Amino acid sequence: MAKLALAIDSISKNYGDIVALHNFSLEIVSGEIVGLLGPTGAGKSTLIKILGGLVMPDKGNVSVCGTSLYRDFEGCMSIVGVVPDRLAFYDYLSGYENLKVFASMYPGITKDRINDVIASFCLQEYINDKVSVYPAGVLKRLAIASAMLHSPRVLIMDEAFDGLDPVSIVDLRRILKKLCAQKTLSVLVTSHQMGELERMCDRVAVMSGGELLGVGAVESLKALGVGKPRQCVKVDRPDDAARYLNESLGVGIELKNNELLIETDQATVPKIVNMLYARGHFVYEIKQIEITLEEAYYRLLRSNPAGVDPENARLPMERGNGYNG
Repeated sequence: MAKLALAIDSISKNYGDIVALHNFSLEIVSGEIVGLLGPTGAGKSTLIKILGGLVMPDKGNVSVCGTSLYRDFEGCMSIVGVVPDRLAFYDYLSGYENLKVFASMYPGITKDRINDVIASFCLQEYINDKVSVYPAGVLKRLAIASAMLHSPRVLIMDEAFDGLDPVSIVDLRRILKKLCAQKTLSVLVTSHQMGELERMCDRVAVMSGGELLGVGAVESLKALGVGKPRQCVKVDRPDDAARYLNESLGVGIELKNNELLIETDQATVPKIVNMLYARGHFVYEIKQIEITLEEAYYRLLRSNPAGVDPENARLPMERGNGYNG
């Protein structure tokens, strides 16, 4: 059974009159990758600062593998790694020298461990060059490597894929999934590249206004954002077909790239095909459109500019698979 790696228990944080977090709770189990989604101002940055030990919550508690932030701050931070959205290195030092600086902050990190991390994140080609000449993607990999030097149990990644080329993104996803599959690491990650979150994450958590609106599997969020199913129809004379179906069926129809996007379920497909054939149209293809995580998320946000309506669009509060707490 999976163990609890990260427990965020009812934390709140105010900056004067500004409420950054309000009674925020989230649990992540060992080996799990959780994506954190929310609009600008949702409280994600404040949450990451708390988890990284940069600020303390006004109330509530954070525990990492059973170690409380309040009871043993150093012990808690010793098993957390953080990759911030804004990277900071000594530009006049090489990548290897920067890693040695980070390694000196933790006891027992050997040269072999440094070399293992360099190899894991494919930094060999650049590691002896000054950081000032690093491409953005290599710099991001160096940041992740520095956060992994002390073998943390929980890795916090803010805007994880920024600056990475497609190949580096795939490599990073594979590395993290491999480590998590071994139950040696759990990851909380934010990113605007939702396609990558969809591929990588076991669950997603949605927050707005400093509160957690819900947490569940990727498919749970996608199901909430679906609304009516949509069918993609490839047909000759699409303009005429769109006008005809809109008048006859009274459903939402969008014409995009000479294809009809029709808001209706699959049970209506035979009727649509028969109507078009009867009018003399040729139907080349018809298929249901699978909604993406990105589309579902933005549909939910568009339905309420302030964020997802917690009463009408709340995700199920799902714990990670196998948690025995």
